[in-house]
Amino acid sequence: MVHLQSTCTGEPDYAEDLPLFKHADKWPKIEGNRRWAVRLVKGLPYRADLESLLLRYISALDQPNPEAALLQLWGILEKLTHTVGAKYDETIKRAVWIFSGEDRLLAKDLLEAVRCRRNQYVHASRTGPDSDQVTYLVKSFVDPHLIRLIRNDFSIKSLDQYGEFLSLPTETAVLRDRMIWLRRALRTRSGSKQ
Repeated sequence: MVHLQSTCTGEPDYAEDLPLFKHADKWPKIEGNRRWAVRLVKGLPYRADLESLLLRYISALDQPNPEAALLQLWGILEKLTHTVGAKYDETIKRAVWIFSGEDRLLAKDLLEAVRCRRNQYVHASRTGPDSDQVTYLVKSFVDPHLIRLIRNDFSIKSLDQYGEFLSLPTETAVLRDRMIWLRRALRTRSGSKQ
């Protein structure tokens, strides 16, 4: 087995040598995905902000300490949802917006558990078991948002606008009612300018 060698074994976050990626047959697909993402990101109006966010994401994934990685990924989730400094309930509500039905309820419960673990670490310097699994869990919420931003699924112009989009209601009937009211408001505003 090939291992990465570290000269920094005295570092507090050093755990052990890590095995190298063994699936050379998967590199062509990985490279194809990288090229696809780079091509799309180049044309985005929020390119610089997304590139900065992706660098933060890469840094979090390189983190040997799972608790530190969890904090970094949670910070990215706050940035994606445009809730930095806001209540965590709003962060969670916006983060699970992309899920539907029962999946949204499960996702909300999972993120609530992650929030508790995050708070334990931040406020009490306590770590829990399976820190790496909790970190991968929050990563699983960040990933689909990053993909939507790369594809620009919602035709937005900024990361802030993406977060605001996630604050919309999730119920179809409520969205339709809101659309009717917005059309009426536009007609009223257009009529008052004449």
